[in-house]
Amino acid sequence: MPMEASTVDAIVPITGNIVNLRFEDLPSPVVERAKLFILDTIGTALAGSSAPGVQAVLDLVIGTGGRPESTLWASSGAQQLPAAAAALANGVMAHARDFDDTHDAAIVHANTSVLPAAFAMAESRHRSGKDLITAVVLGVDLACRMGLAAPSLGGWIHSSTLAYFGSTAAACKLSGCSAEQAINAMGIVYSQVAGNTQCLIEGALSKRMQPAFGARAGIFSTQLAEKGVTGPRHCLEGKYGFFNLYQRGNYSRERLLKDLGRHFEGVNLSMKPYPCCRATHASIDTILDCLAEIPFTAEDVEAITVHVPPVVMDFVGRPFAVGPSPQVSAQFSIPYTVATCILKNEIFIGDFEDATVIASPARELARRVQVVERQDVADPKAFVPIRMEIRLRNGKSMVRETHRMKGSPELPMSTGECITKFKKCNDCALTPLPALNAEALIEQVLSLERVEDVAGLGRLLG
Repeated sequence: MPMEASTVDAIVPITGNIVNLRFEDLPSPVVERAKLFILDTIGTALAGSSAPGVQAVLDLVIGTGGRPESTLWASSGAQQLPAAAAALANGVMAHARDFDDTHDAAIVHANTSVLPAAFAMAESRHRSGKDLITAVVLGVDLACRMGLAAPSLGGWIHSSTLAYFGSTAAACKLSGCSAEQAINAMGIVYSQVAGNTQCLIEGALSKRMQPAFGARAGIFSTQLAEKGVTGPRHCLEGKYGFFNLYQRGNYSRERLLKDLGRHFEGVNLSMKPYPCCRATHASIDTILDCLAEIPFTAEDVEAITVHVPPVVMDFVGRPFAVGPSPQVSAQFSIPYTVATCILKNEIFIGDFEDATVIASPARELARRVQVVERQDVADPKAFVPIRMEIRLRNGKSMVRETHRMKGSPELPMSTGECITKFKKCNDCALTPLPALNAEALIEQVLSLERVEDVAGLGRLLG
């Protein structure tokens, strides 16, 4: 329900926290996790530079021109663009392979929008590594808190709608704006909030661009607020504020604000080991575990049935069919990803290239993989548990249930695994970073609190 008229909108304590939080207030584990995910997100963007649809975006933003403020990642000579344009382009690349982090409970790709906005603003304002870390932690925390506070998606896609607020939080922190300006920036960005699951269902390339729109808007809204433009002061809980309009009043104020400034949801992010929708990962983990336990081939498979929670069914449970973008169709398909794992005993970026998907023998095997919806999962946003039933033609069968996914806080990827992923992503870039640049970038990101000017990192990304 809409808040009482006398209640202070939640945006007030949120923006107060944005303005007042210092790097020294961040616990060491929060800082260490943030650095890993910054490295991971840059890596996914490097890989994304060669993904379908990305070049069209780059051509547009480069052709538009403007003041050189921030680096276009993976570009020749570390090309510079206006900060908002760089945030858009880098955000599109970061999400293009669907290899970027998620907050599983909130269903939010957090860094894919927050980091491009924060990096572009930090670079243009010559902020330090400490400043960048603090801004990223704040932006990620806000996006994830809002996702946790909203118990259902309702056709919206959190990774986009909440990207606007998280990116604005990061940009406000790096701009050094006042609490009043931050409130206005949040109100201004609320006028731009959008993003829905229709493009996901149809496999359209615009799906990978939605969080980047939020990254661009976060910087632009902050710049407007700095110049005195005002926005609504009750953008979250007003009569037509975000939670009452977009979530129909169904949200938890307590989850939004509990331990604000003391607990940071970035520690609960999951790093992706596979470049596809997170909702497919429990099925991938399960089939790979089964293959390791009792090896079998595609010819051995009679049928596979995967029982999944409702949101997984909605996102990735349809029978596999190649849509307008073969890559997106494959990234959002349990039948395709499971079939590919059976054929190759692994899955990586090359398995989702358009030409590979169209010609893949996984298309035939995917017809023997059926996904059905479980009726015993109450959480409308749960990705687990899933149950997989495998029937082989020799009469044998296997039944496995999975309750947690690799890369989650319960089964985290190590620093070494993160570095390996970064290097493999760089190998997939349109123009891979030279080895010396890549090694220097890894070293500097993992010691980011000692970097005096983020612009130096930008030069390594060319």
